[in-house]
Amino acid sequence: MNTFPVPHKYPFDFRITQYPDFPEDPNNTLAIDWETYYDKDYSLTLMSSVAYVMDERFDPYLVAIKGKVQGQDIHFCGRPSTFPWDDLITAHKQNPIRFLAHNASFDEPVTWRYLQTAGHESLEWLTENFLFLCTADMAAYLKYPRALARLSYELRLPVPDKSIRDKMKGVDFTKDEELTTERLNYAMGDAKNCLLAWDRLQNQWPQHERKFSVFSRRRCYRGVPMDTEALDAGIARMSEVKAEVEPQIPWDWKARGNKTPLSPIAMRDQCVKDGVPIPASFAENKAEEWEEEWGDKVWWMQHVRDWRKANTHGSRMNRMKISTQSFDISDFMHFQQMYCGAHTGRSSGSGGMNMQNLPWGEIVGGVNIRHMIKAPPGYVIMVADYSQIEPRLLYLQSGMTHILDMINEGTHVYEAHARLTMGYDDPCPLKEADPYMYKLAKFRVLGLGYGCGASKFQVLCKQAGFEMTEEQSAAAVADYRESHRAIVNYWYEHDEWLNQSAKAQDPTYEFKMLSGRTFAVYDPRYVEEDDPPYRVGVKARKNRGDSRISMWGGTMTENEIQGTGMDILKHAVNELKESELRYWLLDSHDELVFCLPKSDYKDMADEILKKMTNVPWLPDNFPLEADADFVDMYQKT
Repeated sequence: MNTFPVPHKYPFDFRITQYPDFPEDPNNTLAIDWETYYDKDYSLTLMSSVAYVMDERFDPYLVAIKGKVQGQDIHFCGRPSTFPWDDLITAHKQNPIRFLAHNASFDEPVTWRYLQTAGHESLEWLTENFLFLCTADMAAYLKYPRALARLSYELRLPVPDKSIRDKMKGVDFTKDEELTTERLNYAMGDAKNCLLAWDRLQNQWPQHERKFSVFSRRRCYRGVPMDTEALDAGIARMSEVKAEVEPQIPWDWKARGNKTPLSPIAMRDQCVKDGVPIPASFAENKAEEWEEEWGDKVWWMQHVRDWRKANTHGSRMNRMKISTQSFDISDFMHFQQMYCGAHTGRSSGSGGMNMQNLPWGEIVGGVNIRHMIKAPPGYVIMVADYSQIEPRLLYLQSGMTHILDMINEGTHVYEAHARLTMGYDDPCPLKEADPYMYKLAKFRVLGLGYGCGASKFQVLCKQAGFEMTEEQSAAAVADYRESHRAIVNYWYEHDEWLNQSAKAQDPTYEFKMLSGRTFAVYDPRYVEEDDPPYRVGVKARKNRGDSRISMWGGTMTENEIQGTGMDILKHAVNELKESELRYWLLDSHDELVFCLPKSDYKDMADEILKKMTNVPWLPDNFPLEADADFVDMYQKT
């Protein structure tokens, strides 16, 4: 049984918290960059790095290493078999070496896999000791581009020519003549720039952020427990759904040479044939009014959507299957997650599978993808999420602490909102007495806190399942803003400072968050719209090197609150003990998911919830709460 990169029969024995915790020493720091075979069917865009490394096509044909070991310069680029790995490992055991990679979630398992299969060290030792820090993660935290070429440009380093890398796709590098000087220089350039970026920026990357980066990556290597029987059945069911709806699609897409029936050209042709106008977009969230108006004639559109959903669901599950391995305890699926993938500091999906945003309301053909993640025998899944953390933080920052006082006294945040601003005065809990008002209060709290206008709010309410006229939506927005002047004023405080930065042409607009982290956007400038009414507004870059987008105080408020929520979650993860963190499966915005042993899951859950709600930089009376649900398979709770 091959369980790379987890060298245990029981994956929960894998040490998530292992971290290269030793002083920085430029005389013992190396950047390592691998070049491996890939083609259109075998690449990191289609599978996790672990699945890629475990594939029979895996061929690490070139390695570039740059830095110093015990003060001696290392400058190597060539076949990995010609590098003195045993000497490097011996030196590392004597005096720890800081290993760096730009995208450690790839270069770290490649290194482990190569050194293991070449017989240099055991997988147990490698995964415990031969550990990397990721300069792409460092760059993302500091809001530089993740891509090394773009980062190099921003840091004024020699910019690698990525067209050389593109030409390496599918090349047979077993032939030495393919290792041209141009290609060797390209690989060496990546290792050099990785090391130079580290030298420039590492002092700005805090230790607690580095640890979260490593813990998150190792958690992904360990993976999540899977119900592979349900996974196989789900894949088969998606094929059935597609076969069921294909005869209902009126154009012969196979005869047209299309791989799928989703061709916009074919749909436009069908509109012409049916005598209906062509919508600007066939996307479900943009063509809703068009479908309502022409529903009798465009009945085929629903079948197209059913086919698309089944195809998307099937693709997700196929990626899950590719990345699943068998262990004694259960099957586990390795995955990837991008640390600071969003400019707020939130994580994002990677490796062809977004575990941050698994569909929860979208059940296709009776298949729920979240249910594929299932607790092994003797374990239970704990879904722990923060209670309305964003609106609570917004009330705190805007000074509406009287609502926080009501929450501390036991009133639900949405009910507190309804009692203070919507005229609800019944002693009975709102959710029981008036479910509609409760739902509207919830959407007012969640949807209007960052400056959402009436039109958008109307759409959001409709997507949530209840109708609202334009007049009702406008009235709700006006009422919210009138009753929440403190929040509106908070938007405009941000807006005033953002405008001042744009007027002064500052390089950044930045502010300190509750956690002490500095949040910034870059190069704010006044820009006139290209189309009527030619309004002038502020545009800025979310990250260094990005294109400018429109921003205002509501945007800044939303970024601040979401970023603070992520800082709270990161703090909780870093506070967990090894005996708790080893069972960590997923995180998604305000949610942490664990798979705990049934023998003592209640006591463990209590300790985890305590750490989730003990954040020293929040006010003592802030109502930070977290709830836990215990289920056999992952689901929205």
